[in-house]
Amino acid sequence: MRLSFIIAFVVWVSGMVGCRPTTDEHEAKPSKSETLDTEGTLTSQQAHEGAWLEIAKRVNAGLETQIDCHFPIDDDQIRMLSKNARLDVLLLNQGALGELGLQHIAGISSIKRLGIRGSAFGDRQAELLAAMPNLEILNIPDTEFTASGFWHLCESKKLLSLRIGTRQRMDRLGECLKGLEQLRHLHLIGIKVDHGALEVILELPELQSLYLDDAGLRESQLDLLVEHGHHLHIHLDQLHLDRDGGEQATDESRKLQGQAGRGGEG
Repeated sequence: MRLSFIIAFVVWVSGMVGCRPTTDEHEAKPSKSETLDTEGTLTSQQAHEGAWLEIAKRVNAGLETQIDCHFPIDDDQIRMLSKNARLDVLLLNQGALGELGLQHIAGISSIKRLGIRGSAFGDRQAELLAAMPNLEILNIPDTEFTASGFWHLCESKKLLSLRIGTRQRMDRLGECLKGLEQLRHLHLIGIKVDHGALEVILELPELQSLYLDDAGLRESQLDLLVEHGHHLHIHLDQLHLDRDGGEQATDESRKLQGQAGRGGEG
């Protein structure tokens, strides 16, 4: 059952919780200090805390298996989730986590799909993510991973979809990517892709779709994509680049793309 957060508690606080299945970035958002005019009404922060407590109780009781949260969750709050809970999907769309919070998440072995935005994890956290036994879909666009961290992440043999961004230099990218033999969807953000890495990407045996943002591709690399990427659904800097415009991604590939995107596209 999907946890939409539109539960009785959320209704009671008259929409102050700020969580819903999807978020329109153009919608007006209340400031952190905003309160309702009615005397005694909870502040938005208090409403968030109360809503999260209710969410954690429902997950721990086995009533929900998916979380899609659009307000910040810190380390103490995430540790309200039992490591023994059956939690398939965890999407945290605003950052407030530290290392202890991610350690706790990594200990919830049932998670198959994980999306975390706004929490800049480093190489040590990559090892934690790689060790998650059932993780298939990972969306972490705000990391500080270097090649060392990325290497650990590529040891995760179950990954089907990876969306990752980093501002750090990524050496030996091609060697790292060779480990992702089951990967079907790859989205790299701000990671420079050299010719060797691009050749590896094009040879990944199960890859069906490739998204590259700010990859620094040269003309020769674009030619390589056009010549040898006809089997892939390709986007470069948000632009569609399938070879003939008539080829379509498979249903499975589209499903993976949608799941990764809903975890924090953009």
